[in-house]
Order: sequence, then structure tokens, then C-alpha cells
Amino acid sequence: MELWASGFNAWSQLQFDGELPAEPRDLDVFACVLKNEHIEILRTSLSATVVQTNSGIITAGFPDEFTKLCSKSNGRLFKVALAGNDKVSEFAAKGVTQYDSLQDFAAKKKSSFRPLSCIAQIASNQTGFTLLTSNGTVYTWGDGRYEACLGREVNDERKASDLCEVDELRDLPDRVVKISSGGYMTAALTAGNDVYLWGRQGHPELAEPLMASPTPLDLDGHDCLDVAVGMNHLIVLTTERRIFVVGSGRSGQLGLGSAIIELKEWKEVVMPLKKGQHVVSVHAAYKNSFVRVKDGT
Repeated sequence: MELWASGFNAWSQLQFDGELPAEPRDLDVFACVLKNEHIEILRTSLSATVVQTNSGIITAGFPDEFTKLCSKSNGRLFKVALAGNDKVSEFAAKGVTQYDSLQDFAAKKKSSFRPLSCIAQIASNQTGFTLLTSNGTVYTWGDGRYEACLGREVNDERKASDLCEVDELRDLPDRVVKISSGGYMTAALTAGNDVYLWGRQGHPELAEPLMASPTPLDLDGHDCLDVAVGMNHLIVLTTERRIFVVGSGRSGQLGLGSAIIELKEWKEVVMPLKKGQHVVSVHAAYKNSFVRVKDGT
């Protein structure tokens, strides 16, 4: 398996081996940065990328304090999320614990606990959190000043800070199987290969304005196999194993070269893969894009 990456690289967070350069350069096109029999991205941050391989956990770049705290227990790396407002949420078998700051998280000084079972995934953006259960139910909570980022109605009974279901995702033809969040937007992928987006308006890099409620993505008829949301960009993998990107490319995160500063319309990225290779998943970090590539079927 191979991990390909593009984008922001100021801390060499895209370099997993070799001597680190004195002045790392951003990658404006996708390049293979790691080869291993097994590669799973566990956590990304502004300055580091943490992956699981068959020989253990490998870190590129310089982990921030939050990543270091999570890394003390390998199983916590994907169960904890840090929002842009410094709040931390962590899930376990019986529910979700929230901390008001990174310092409180380090001291295990929780501010609230929300009981919930069968949690499968948690994601964060600049203003709050999104949670997915194994049966496909999606919940959000966060800063009430950014109600559109929650994808649901906010009132006295369903406060922004309360863990509440996103009702409009409840009766879809197929259940939600993945969530991704970044910046001020969130995406939900269904088992039927549909993507729903919601978030705050005011993304000049997107031609279509984001809505405050989940809205289906129209990718010229393509079915979606995977989706990932960065700070100001999105990347989608179709069922035909084709990659499409949109949004800001100022750090090379679109993988289309230094001439592409931003895209308002979706554009395909054609990677120089070898015969028999195909893309299996996509991932987005702050200003990075990652693609996992596999040999054979």
C-alpha cells in the first residue's frame, strides 16, 4: 500500500523518512510519501501526520501537545477530537466526554458527559463536533454563534451546545457510514454513495453556497465512495476510483500544481499510478490532502 499526499509541509509533516530539509517545501502535486503493507491515518494536525503501519505507529513532522497527549494511548487517537475553539470531545463505550480546553483535557477535568452507545466516529471543525453511531445516526453540538455548522435547528429544547440528532439525515434511503468535518463545513457519506454537505455560508472558494441543512452533493452524476473535508477544500473519491477536488489550493492541497490557487468548480485529479494500482480512500487535513493507494483489486 502507498500513501500519497499534497499540500502544506512547513513542518515536514509529509516526510516519513530520509533527512529532513532545512526549509521544507509544500507539495503542490500528489506524491508518494510512504509505502507499507498497511497504512491507516490516525491523526493529522497543523504540524504532524500520524499513521498506523504493520510495524507500528509512524509520525511525520512535529506533533503538537494535543497529538502527544492522544498518542500516550494508541486507542485514543481516533476517539478524540479538538475543535478550533480549543474544546475537546472524547468518546468511549458509554458516551461522550467534553473538556472546555486542552488544559482541562490534559488534567482530565471534564465539563460534561453525554451518555450514548455504539459510537463509531467523531469529527471536529472550527466551531464544534459531529458524531456518527454504528447505525448511521448523526449528532452535532457546538458554538451557537455558528448555527449553520450544526446542520440542524437550534432552539430552547435543542440548544447548540446539546448533543442532538441531525434530523434531516434520519430518513435517507441509505444510512450514513462516514462523516468528515473541517473549517466551517461538514460532509456525510451514505452507504448508497451519496454525499450531503452543510455549513456556514461565505466560502468564496466554492461556487455553490453551503446550506445550513444537509444538502446532497451533485458531482455531475458520479457516485461517491469517499469524501474528506479540509479547512477550505474538499476531496471526493468516486465509485469509479476517480478523484475530484474543489476549494482553496494556496498550499498545494488540491494536488493540481502551483498555478491553481483555488477552484470554484470540481476538477478531476489524475494521479500517475502504476498499472493495477487504485485509490481506496481519501483524507483531508488542515491544508493537506491524502490518498491511500493499493495494488490489485
